Amino acid sequence: MQGPAIDRSGEPQQAGPRPAGVSRELDAAVVRVWSSTGEVVGSGFLVDPSHIVTCAHVVTAALGRATSDEPSYSNPLAIDFPLIAANRSVQARIEVLHPIEHDDSGDIAVLSIVGEPPAGLIPARLVAASDFWGHPFRAFGFPRRHDYGVWVSGVLRASQGAGWVQMEGAASGYAVEGGFSGGAVWDDDLAGVVGMTVAAESGSGIRTAYLIPADTLMRVWPALAQQTLPPCPYPRSIRVSRPGCCCFLWQRGRD
Repeated sequence: MQGPAIDRSGEPQQAGPRPAGVSRELDAAVVRVWSSTGEVVGSGFLVDPSHIVTCAHVVTAALGRATSDEPSYSNPLAIDFPLIAANRSVQARIEVLHPIEHDDSGDIAVLSIVGEPPAGLIPARLVAASDFWGHPFRAFGFPRRHDYGVWVSGVLRASQGAGWVQMEGAASGYAVEGGFSGGAVWDDDLAGVVGMTVAAESGSGIRTAYLIPADTLMRVWPALAQQTLPPCPYPRSIRVSRPGCCCFLWQRGRD
């Protein structure tokens, strides 16, 4: 399923419970993207104090355009930060847009925030990696009738031909679907955001989705490299992550 679901009939439900083990800084980076008619069309995430990464098809949906159309870079989009400042809508403008190519590459957009952003935001800490197999992941998105958002979990696999990394959703709970596009994918083992949700399979009973990895995002927008870290070299069992640092070790056996 390439595009976000935008049929939002019915009352939105409360956000699903926040899973344990996900850094609070991810909450402060989650972006909700609205259409001009007041519908939630997808997600995004803050990557520095004034820029957001999302999917190109989320941007075109927000502007009411077909995915093949070239939107005007001057058209503003309405966004907010639902886990930090849900009642504070701000505007953003397109800074970079790579549309979907025939081989499924592209579909990446960078937005710049117009004016003063809400207080309390923390950019996502990206981790560039090549080995994802079996890593637990978490993601937040806005499927149909859930404009407040829900969490999903599962395990990561490996890259496929288009360069996307395969995600297998957990057997229970919500699955990645329309409305998750453009959102950050948190890797529990690497303690950071390893990519952006881009698509999900639509077959009945299939809980497979895909992400665009951080290194691909960096190639499209090189400035993102300043916000991206290499994987932490230490086992998850002996590290604690913190903003602005890859990791640090617990000092056991000391007073």
